[in-house]
Amino acid sequence: MRLEGWRSTCLVLSLVATSIGRPQQQALVDQEKSITGAKEWVLYGRPHPDATSHLIFDNVNSLMQHWPNAYYQNGHTIVPATITPGTLLYHGRWDDQPPTLPDWFSFDAEHSLLFSQGTKKSHLFIYAAVRELKVLYLDGSSAAKMTGGALDSQTVITRGNFTEDSVYDERGKIMNLCAWGKEFGLDGFIRMEFDFEVMYCDFTNGVKLGSSLELVKGENMELPPPPEQTQRSSATDALMGHSLPAYRVDEPRPTSGPPRSPKGPSLPRPTGLPFPPRPPEPPAGWKGSLRTQLSLMFESVQVGNWHNFHPVPGVRIDHSKLITFYDPRYSSLVKARHGQHRFEHRLWNISKDDLELAHNDLRQVLTRDEKGSGVNWGDVTRNVVERYSERLDFLKKIVKSEFTPGNVTEAVVLGRQQVLMMLSPYLLQNAAVPPPTDEELGGFGRNASWIQPSLEHCSTVFTSHIADAMLTDQERLIKNAVEDTAREICRVLGIIWVSAYDAEDKYVEEQAILLKGWTKEVDELMDWLGWSIWVTCTPACGADEMCSLPQWPFDMKTGDRQKDHQPHCLSRFHWMPFKHL
Repeated sequence: MRLEGWRSTCLVLSLVATSIGRPQQQALVDQEKSITGAKEWVLYGRPHPDATSHLIFDNVNSLMQHWPNAYYQNGHTIVPATITPGTLLYHGRWDDQPPTLPDWFSFDAEHSLLFSQGTKKSHLFIYAAVRELKVLYLDGSSAAKMTGGALDSQTVITRGNFTEDSVYDERGKIMNLCAWGKEFGLDGFIRMEFDFEVMYCDFTNGVKLGSSLELVKGENMELPPPPEQTQRSSATDALMGHSLPAYRVDEPRPTSGPPRSPKGPSLPRPTGLPFPPRPPEPPAGWKGSLRTQLSLMFESVQVGNWHNFHPVPGVRIDHSKLITFYDPRYSSLVKARHGQHRFEHRLWNISKDDLELAHNDLRQVLTRDEKGSGVNWGDVTRNVVERYSERLDFLKKIVKSEFTPGNVTEAVVLGRQQVLMMLSPYLLQNAAVPPPTDEELGGFGRNASWIQPSLEHCSTVFTSHIADAMLTDQERLIKNAVEDTAREICRVLGIIWVSAYDAEDKYVEEQAILLKGWTKEVDELMDWLGWSIWVTCTPACGADEMCSLPQWPFDMKTGDRQKDHQPHCLSRFHWMPFKHL
């Protein structure tokens, strides 16, 4: 009867609510158990607040991609990598002399052009890797000169004491890192600001100069020295050293932004920039305008966005040697993260014991000959994200009735169909129908063991074929992260499916309650996953605009968490950077 079905539904929902609100019974040790592979299905049990598997998963999936590392700026991963032979590397400077000291490469010519704008000349050197270059990649916005944590991993490597002054000491950083890496045969270090770069230690080793070009100059930028730094060792230090500009967050700013340039058919030459453009000296016989300062800065941001969700070509990550500070073995960081949003996670709270542990881990992975399994864990994580990211976002819109306003039944039918489709590859014939039970005892909502075989397959399908014996310790941690992440996705889909199984036959009032429950489950799952692919410009940008995240140095942090991480549309013709100054 309908009344009995309604009573059963209420009981089911109360059980779910009780399970959700129940104090967590899993301690941090349970997370460590999961690392060793000891897992137990609890359909209504949520991940422990200190769990980090989903963060490790997301970091692995985001390596060498611009968007997620601009969104989560404080990196937590240090991983060996190689730059493959034949990869082009660019170096821009103000003179025609190749570097003789450790210096910077870019993966994109436009990035280097920004650092070649001298007072008289503009030089671009194009190198190519002639062998595998051994590098260490630091994720996050590890080249951004900000005091909020983006530079922490470099401080950890060199055991330096973090100070605000050290933020601007790029020459000191590259010299210290190269000195530290010499023991391990490292050629350099990969970091990211608004695009990816290589801090390269010896320009005479491993790379060949293919071209040395004096280019047509555009407008020059008049850049002041960063605070408390009045001398630089070279013009390269000034720009490739990233004083572009390195202002502190707490410095006073004007109350109103610079005036916008008038729109017109020609490219603007704004007078409101804090660094006025210097008129260029065009080649003899040149006609028309030259490249503007503004267009070059915009292009530098745009080339970084080319790599938003596709890893930079020419870089091969060695996942078998990946060090992540989300590893629960670094217990001091677990405690430091209590109650913090992911944006606030930092490494500078690491204890002396954990710092020593991290250095031992680094030494071990950089000196061992073990090659690992050969599994491309970046592909494994991307498989999960590609399978679920768009579908979960679509399910979220369905259960919120965005496509069927005012029609609860249709939203339930569509939501049920979407979940069924997502579970279809795992829905076993002998576990697809709940056993007959007494509805007065709560029906199948109380005992959902019938669905668990399907959910187990759903959560392990990506890794069940990979034997632990073939993995390094670092790979086992990644494998566990993949399984825990997939497990939580499948668990939530299972919860929804259990209540959606007979939802099409329920009264509208019951269906409305179900939709609220499904919405809560999907929202909490997506918040827990925190995938940056869901961070978009809304509404979508126009054809003459580009969606971009705030990033150093063009958009500085304001202290407003939502504003500092909210993408916005940049005009390709009238963009005005440095509004914070």
